[in-house]
Amino acid sequence: MPSTGHFPPPSRPDERFQAVVDRGARLQRRDRMTKGLVTGGIAAVVVLVVLAGVFALSGGTSDDDSPVASSTTEATTTLPQDELTVAATDVGGAVEVDVDDPVVGIASTTKACAHVRLQGEGPAMVAKAEGSACWNPAEGDALTEASLQIIEAEIGCSASVERPEPGATVPTTVPGAVHHTFRFTLPQGLEPGTYVAEVTGVLGVGDGCPTSTPGDDEEVAPGTTTVEVP
Repeated sequence: MPSTGHFPPPSRPDERFQAVVDRGARLQRRDRMTKGLVTGGIAAVVVLVVLAGVFALSGGTSDDDSPVASSTTEATTTLPQDELTVAATDVGGAVEVDVDDPVVGIASTTKACAHVRLQGEGPAMVAKAEGSACWNPAEGDALTEASLQIIEAEIGCSASVERPEPGATVPTTVPGAVHHTFRFTLPQGLEPGTYVAEVTGVLGVGDGCPTSTPGDDEEVAPGTTTVEVP
């Protein structure tokens, strides 16, 4: 049996009864406090677990709800431009044509040609003027000067077929870059207004015309610009 030495003796029944009541009240208070602490601890743990879950689902954001920057590195491979391009520019009184190919096989018979037709602005119509010029890399890098001629009917490029001589060897090609500029002077007598210069560049071994003929090994590219005639 538990000791009752701390209670008043049975000879003092009223005091003993009150001591028992007080003891029971203290036990009840302690039990309530213990349950409260346990419940509070469990609640705190639950809150921490919930907060941790929210933190994980949100991607670990900080208190200011700033999203974590996602860094994705994409490998982008830029292939070098290895085909013929043609650019036309109105330089005031002339049409300047740049023929450019950074990777091409250059032989002794390789040539770059530029063909220009000049027509009035608007729907397609017969050209007012046209002109052509060719250049060989062996001639050096100097600007090629040419001029446009007023025409009544379009002539275009005169294609031709050249048959190789019997036993002729194929010219040796060396890889290299070609960049050349042609300048076509505008003809006298053009009516003032806006014109469109349609340019065609041809580079390779052949007759230098845009149309393909047997034996040609050429690249063709277009270009265009507007031309103002005062």
